[in-house]
This record gives sequence, C-alpha cells and structure tokens, in this order.
Amino acid sequence: MAGSKWLVALRDAFISIMPATMAGAVATLLNALVRDIPNQFGWNGFVDAMQPLIGVNAQVWTGSLAVLGLIFSFTFGYQLSVQCRIEPITGGIVTLGTFLMTLPQGYKVQLTESLSKKSMDIITASGATVDKASISGWGFFNFN
Repeated sequence: MAGSKWLVALRDAFISIMPATMAGAVATLLNALVRDIPNQFGWNGFVDAMQPLIGVNAQVWTGSLAVLGLIFSFTFGYQLSVQCRIEPITGGIVTLGTFLMTLPQGYKVQLTESLSKKSMDIITASGATVDKASISGWGFFNFN
C-alpha cells in the first residue's frame, strides 16, 4: 500500500476526516440518548429541558456528518497533492470543485396521487415547479 500514491492519499484523507466523523457520531449518539429514547417513553419534560443540548448537537451534526462528502473530497485532493509534491490547497480546491460538478443540478419526483391546492402553493413558493404528475426544481444550487 505504501508504494501507491493514490492509496496513501486515500488512507491519509480518511485519517484527516476522523475528528469530524467522531464529533458527528458523538452528537448523534447524544441526541439519541436525550431526545429519541426519552420521547419513546413519553418523557416530554426531560426532552424539553434538553432542547439547548439537542440544538448544539444538531449544529455539530450539520457541520460534520452532513457535509462529510465535501470534507472528504477536499482532503483527498489535498493528500494526493501532498503525495505528488504539488500545491496541496490547489489540489483540494480542484477536487472539491470536481465533486460539486458531479452533483445533480435538478430533480424530478413523480407523484403517486394529486396534491392539494395549498400544498402546491407551498411547493411553488419554495421555487419548485408542480404539475399534475410531478414536482421538479433546481438541485443544490439555484442559479435563477
């Protein structure tokens, strides 16, 4: 493995994102313990008292596990550039940009039944297009 630059970069990229992965995992575990499990037992007062912690855990999850693909794509390009002895920041940015180019820039969902007028108005107000059989709209980045 040590002889292949690609595999060394892959290993180092996974090691680099380990702190973000662990932080997100701990936040998810804490939310399961203070929100999900108590809700199943009807301990609503406890869950209400834990709302500040639940909010912090949600922010930690959003900044770690929710964007792990973005973090990994940058660190893989960075680590590969280090192995090839070229500018690592540039390699990370190019890899991140390449990853973003592969994301779908539109979506279309087929409806199994018709929507109410109120539902259609809400979806249309959010920027999507609704017709009788489907909902469609821009992907991750709305350039309109």
